Order: sequence, then structure tokens, then C-alpha cells
Amino acid sequence: DYGVESFIEDYAIHAISASGDSYSTRQIYTQWVFDENRHSSALWYCLVDSGLYSHREMADYFYECNQDVWTFEKQTGKEATPERGAAYAIAQERQTKRNYQAMQQRIWEEYGSPKDASDRPVYPAIAGVCRALATDEGFHEGVFRKITRAYLQFWPDKALQAMWDVYERYRMPMVKLPNAEAFLDAVLS
Repeated sequence: DYGVESFIEDYAIHAISASGDSYSTRQIYTQWVFDENRHSSALWYCLVDSGLYSHREMADYFYECNQDVWTFEKQTGKEATPERGAAYAIAQERQTKRNYQAMQQRIWEEYGSPKDASDRPVYPAIAGVCRALATDEGFHEGVFRKITRAYLQFWPDKALQAMWDVYERYRMPMVKLPNAEAFLDAVLS
């Protein structure tokens, strides 16, 4: 997940350029990018502070991830437009939210499913970070749903075509991660 989140700068360039002349759309994407940057930072600190990886290992991994560049065209096979970007973001944010929810649950179970005196789950710190990231991703999905609803209301043909264009080939992520085999094994497990 850190590898996927490390491509936010690539998303940012495409999202802001695809927003066209709309200042308000550009502001939405700028806020979204700011939030997403917090996600990669949170994961960085979780991995380093937990002792799972050193600063050096994380820096090396970040460098390797950034040897590949994410593009909307590579991801979808289509040119980036505001309506396609919003449709894509709905699926991407939902998938990322589910990934974080599943990771939170897995971490909680691996820690022995601890509960407090009231029998409520007590989440280890990393699982709590995953919960916060999942909440953010859910909020982002909602924002892009509202944008897509506006397109559906005012330009239904354009909106439906954008959804078809994006969802027909949707896969997450279509980037070259340096540990692709381990990533695939983790997803399949």
C-alpha cells in the first residue's frame, strides 16, 4: 500500500491538468492530493517506527517505486478528462478503502483480537492508522461520487461514457512496483 500511495505526485499532475480551467475543480484535486500525501507519510512512519523497515530501506523502496510513472492513459487506455478522472477516483478510492479495512482487520487479528473492559476491539496503533486512512478514502470516494452525479445530471451521455471508459479496464494499480511478485502474493492471500 505504501508503494501505491507513493505515486500520488503522478496522480496530482494528471488530476490538476485534467481539471481544465475550473478553479474550483483544481482546488478539490489539490486538497485531495494533500490528503493522499498524508497517507504515504502515515504509512512511512508506521513501517519505520514499528521497526519493520529502516529509514534507508524505505528511501530505497520509494526511489525504486518512482522509477515507474503512473499515467491516466497507461491506467485506463484513455485521455484524462475531469469526468473520467472523477469516475476513476470513485473506483480507486473504494478499492483503497477496502484494502485499508482488510489490513486493519488482519493486523487486529494477528495481535490476538484484544478487547477493552467493555468488550470493544482495541486496535494496535498501525491498525488505528489503517482505520483513519480508510475513513479518508471513504470521504474521497464520496467527493468524487458527487462530482460524477453532477456530470450525470447535466451531461449524462458524457458521464456514462466516462464511466464505461474507466471501468471497462479498471485495475488497481497499473504501475510497476519493485516487489511485484510479493505484492501479487499478498493480494492473492
